[in-house]
Amino acid sequence: MTGLDDEPDQGPAPAPATGPSRRGHGPRHVDPRRDYLDEVVAQLWPGDRVSSARSAVGTSFALVPNGERPAAMVPRRPRRAAAAVLRNYKASADRRTQLRLQAYSLGARVGLADLLPHRITIAPPSGDTGSVVTGDIVTYLSDVLGEPVVVALYTSPPRANRKPVLQLLTASGATFGFAKIGTTELSRDLVAAEGRALARLSTAAFTRIEVPRLLHHGQWDGFEILVQQALPRSGQSAMRPADLGAAMVELAAVDGLREHPATSNPYLDRLRHRLGQLSHSRSGPALAAAFERTLDTVPAGETLRFGAWHGDWTPWNMSTAGNVARVWDWERFETGVPLGFDAVHHDLQGAIVRSQQEPRAAIRETLGRASRTLAPFDITPVMAHVTTLLYLLEIGVRYEHDGQEEAGSKRGRLETWLLPELTAGIETSERSCHDPLSTTKPPSVR
Repeated sequence: MTGLDDEPDQGPAPAPATGPSRRGHGPRHVDPRRDYLDEVVAQLWPGDRVSSARSAVGTSFALVPNGERPAAMVPRRPRRAAAAVLRNYKASADRRTQLRLQAYSLGARVGLADLLPHRITIAPPSGDTGSVVTGDIVTYLSDVLGEPVVVALYTSPPRANRKPVLQLLTASGATFGFAKIGTTELSRDLVAAEGRALARLSTAAFTRIEVPRLLHHGQWDGFEILVQQALPRSGQSAMRPADLGAAMVELAAVDGLREHPATSNPYLDRLRHRLGQLSHSRSGPALAAAFERTLDTVPAGETLRFGAWHGDWTPWNMSTAGNVARVWDWERFETGVPLGFDAVHHDLQGAIVRSQQEPRAAIRETLGRASRTLAPFDITPVMAHVTTLLYLLEIGVRYEHDGQEEAGSKRGRLETWLLPELTAGIETSERSCHDPLSTTKPPSVR
């Protein structure tokens, strides 16, 4: 669940600050992830029930990888549950990190999670918690799902759309679902949107895609709650490009395909309206100017086809079963967008996150191989370049609307990575379009 919307957990360790540590020894390392975890735990288990004392009575969780920069809150019991959480954690990680997590998982199964020094214990609710909420999130989920659940809690680096995600397990350690909890206005909207998307897609007769079943969608304590089936993560080797393209084409056609003039269509009307709402944001005017320049480069008479897209289809938001793509995280699902957006997103995010490529270089290479990436959609080389520019505009507008810079996202400032390469890509199109003697064409990768 990472990418432009869900950034990978990486980067330098936080600088030390003065003041006592959480354990009472030496300086405290200030990291927003721990503060966020404390806030979320208090929301999900209301009533002053949280303790870090090793002798506290209640449900005990280990903090991984440590207490100052926790990325996950892993149940210490049952041991099989702890092992399952570690085994499935960080699907976006490189192979070396995944192998290390596999080793941790094996250790947890024999009780090594008990040795982790950083922990949180949730005390059983008392008769009067002082909260207007009945019970806590585990009680709520157990009630609506009709069986006791064991949970693990995931956190993430600062970003506008981050939200608590709970892995749901049985007492035997089997993962059966994931719960997303919308606690802010944006995350509530995204969780609700995913609920609608899963309900809609449950009726689709897919042959190339498997979508998780919607297990529950409701509200608790003012939060939006979505529970979806945990799709098997087996077979996560890279899907053959032809099969991946076929799956994306199938999704695009779920509500039918429509063809419109490339410079005048409902999608561009919506995008222009969203750009108008960003006139006072840092990057809004630059995005609006890039939008108009992009349209000026489209050859006369060109058309585009429009359909549905997942919105965040990445290598770690899917697994494979033969030629079938099992895909989760549907909160950005949308219809009426240019064909090929999913393919471009998958290509770019794989380069940035999995291959650890510098974002600007990754954009240049994605533009360079646009024709090959979009071949399954029967898009000409010139329009493949235009489609990729429109995708970059779409992602830039999404970031500005979500307020990623204000939320502290490390890629929230578009002028540091997206805008320069978007401008360069437009200039390539302009040279090809306006200079009849030029041999410059949108670049391609052989």
